[in-house]
Amino acid sequence: MTDFDFETQLQADAQSLREIFGDLNRLEAAMEKDRATIGARRRGFFTPEEDNRVRQLLLSYRDHRRVLYKILERYMDYEDLGSIHSQLRGFIVAYSIALKLYAKALKVIQTYENEPLVRKKLNEPDTKFGIERGFFEEILRAHTSLRNYRRLLRGDRFWRRQRRIAQQMRIGEDPSCGWLCDVIRSQRSVVKKRFWRVLARRLRYDWFTGWKLLGTPGRLTRYKMQSLLLGSFAHLRFPRRYETAIDSNACAQLKTVLQAGDILLVRTERKLTSVLLPGFWSHAAIFIGGCQDLEQLGVSQHPHVRKHWEKVQTGAGPHGLVLEAISPGVVISTLEQCLCADHVAVLRPNMSGPDLEAAVIEAFGHVGKPYDFQFDFNVTTRIVCTELVYRSYQRGGQIEFPLIKRLGRFTLSADDIMNWFLNSVENIPDRQSGPFQLVSLLLQAADRNPYFISMSEAVQILREIRDGFRPSIALPPK
Repeated sequence: MTDFDFETQLQADAQSLREIFGDLNRLEAAMEKDRATIGARRRGFFTPEEDNRVRQLLLSYRDHRRVLYKILERYMDYEDLGSIHSQLRGFIVAYSIALKLYAKALKVIQTYENEPLVRKKLNEPDTKFGIERGFFEEILRAHTSLRNYRRLLRGDRFWRRQRRIAQQMRIGEDPSCGWLCDVIRSQRSVVKKRFWRVLARRLRYDWFTGWKLLGTPGRLTRYKMQSLLLGSFAHLRFPRRYETAIDSNACAQLKTVLQAGDILLVRTERKLTSVLLPGFWSHAAIFIGGCQDLEQLGVSQHPHVRKHWEKVQTGAGPHGLVLEAISPGVVISTLEQCLCADHVAVLRPNMSGPDLEAAVIEAFGHVGKPYDFQFDFNVTTRIVCTELVYRSYQRGGQIEFPLIKRLGRFTLSADDIMNWFLNSVENIPDRQSGPFQLVSLLLQAADRNPYFISMSEAVQILREIRDGFRPSIALPPK
């Protein structure tokens, strides 16, 4: 690198560092604020809004960290930069970055190291945000690396040896990098006298990693067995040739009232999962329609939707498409495939246009994620049918689903969604102002045929179903 190139590059990098260091300080303040306001620790789970806030903070920290590492690499070999003046200026840039990275990593670690719920969240991968698995552990590993610590100590020795020369050359008055001397002076104390703390953290990290590695094969094997077993049972019907009540004609009639963003609650009488799971409603899905529906909604150009546009164009069939989480994952299905069932209730969210757009876009963002056979709503890398609805609609309009703790995990069942709707109808006489409107109810009656229930009777019948009434047994033919 020529002297001219070095000078040009150093000035550009020093200006970038002013902005990045300022951003990191603001990010640290945002982390402190969110630590106080996020209620996940008290509640036991993250809301989708909190999950996104944590992801965005983590993504911002990761991106700033990457840029700092790129600048740092340019000045790592500062002793080869030629004159002692260039060496000192290159060193000041590199050392200030290293100290700042160390200090900010320490802040992140101190904030979240002993909070298992948040730490687990920070280690989850997320393809939507481009976040890799184990990000927090990578920060902890780099921070507790004795090799990195020795590099910082070597930099400290170089700085102490050359500080007098730097003062004689008035590098502290240099308009491009002189201000970084103040950064070094303020941050050196973060590194000094911390060897034993770093070593203790390293030992804890190695112990945690080793214990996790020992347990991982068993956990993976157990989860794979669960997936294989439950996945095999998920689509079984008794008898095997059982024909569901909802047919193509019923789908065609239903399609006339459906709109993109409607939530479908579904039950199939002879499906094994309906027999084994408590309650009546056993599945949830989101209707998205076809190209025209998504264009009218205003989401057709969003990257999450464009990614699957070919499927929407070619696979909609005569009645449109739905998004649903079924074994093995979140897929785009036709309405007929989803409603290979006996009963369906259609709930329409009372949401503004922008909120509904955001909900459908969010739902598209989960397509391709694997099915979560552990039903853990705190894990966003895997997802179940009701979690797709929860993550898409939570906090949109008046919708705030109440998660219920079952077997140590916070979950939301299709029955919970219906019960919440019925409770809202009882508490809010004006059905137009509640979180949902019931727009259609299709039930299999005792003669095994499907019947559309009039809206004047529908809510009362849904209440009776909640109390144990079974339409396939007791509902008389129309």
